[in-house]
Amino acid sequence: MRKAAFMLVMVGLAILSACSGAANQNTNEGKAIEGYQGKVLAGTTTPYIAFTDEDFQKAQNEGKTIFINFYANWCPTCKREQVDIFRAFDELEESNVVGFRVNFRDSDTDNIEKELATRFNAAYQHTKVILDKNASEKFNALQVMNKEEIKALITQMANRA
Repeated sequence: MRKAAFMLVMVGLAILSACSGAANQNTNEGKAIEGYQGKVLAGTTTPYIAFTDEDFQKAQNEGKTIFINFYANWCPTCKREQVDIFRAFDELEESNVVGFRVNFRDSDTDNIEKELATRFNAAYQHTKVILDKNASEKFNALQVMNKEEIKALITQMANRA
């Protein structure tokens, strides 16, 4: 009886592990977006890319609406929210939007990312910033958002005149 219960628990843990891993996987991760160098984390029509200064400048020069998420690799909140960000970008159909994950006060943060955090007064990780097509700041908030909130905010900002 104990052996059967142990096996049942082990099978259940294996299933949970596989399911939680699948929830964090992204089929678009690593795909190239024409003209951009950063690693694609999510999205096709609306890419969400690991920040590079070159890509950020390109998006600004092209008049894209830019979504910035300040992310720390040690932050459990950031890791949980990342799943919703990936899913939102996978579903978005806004070709005039590019999203960037900017490292924030972690082992991956470079000087340009530190300067960007200062520029946008990002005091904490999971700060969100949206720039319009003229690179003007239109949204800046320290808040955790779910997939639907992210999609609604980006769609609203992308479709402003």
